[in-house]
Amino acid sequence: MEFIYLMTMLVTIVLVSKIIAKLTKTVDVLWYILLGLVGTQYVFNIDPVALENWATMGVIFIMFYTGWREDLFTFIFDLWKNKWVKRLTMFGNSHDKSMELMNSSNPMVIPRNHKVEEALTSASNGDLTLFNKLIKILKNPYLVNNDDLEFMSPTPHSDNKYQTFCGT
Repeated sequence: MEFIYLMTMLVTIVLVSKIIAKLTKTVDVLWYILLGLVGTQYVFNIDPVALENWATMGVIFIMFYTGWREDLFTFIFDLWKNKWVKRLTMFGNSHDKSMELMNSSNPMVIPRNHKVEEALTSASNGDLTLFNKLIKILKNPYLVNNDDLEFMSPTPHSDNKYQTFCGT
């Protein structure tokens, strides 16, 4: 009886794969793999999460292979977003609560070496304006206003190697 069941499943996978491949103009081997994974879960009781991950990788591979690259980014983002929302719900969090936590843990302004050096150089020359502004911003780096944007920018691009002296 098991043999008949396995053969029926195999024939079904092959036929459905060929139909899907014809409709989507893709290679049927890719669909054998994808549908075979789903079928194997029922026969061999594979962990559903592992199976879902493998099936997702199969779909991503098929989308990339067939040229659906514009939809691929949206597909991957939607997968991540759906899992994120599910985890939020599972742990009793909300989107707003999560954003509040991220904003309280991730500073908007990080002291950049070139800005610190610029402030120190100005201070050494007697002008404490930039130095005091930097200190004020760094007292609360989680809040940002439009006057602070210059302190959020990365080092301007240069072919010169930037040397720090932190001992690393």
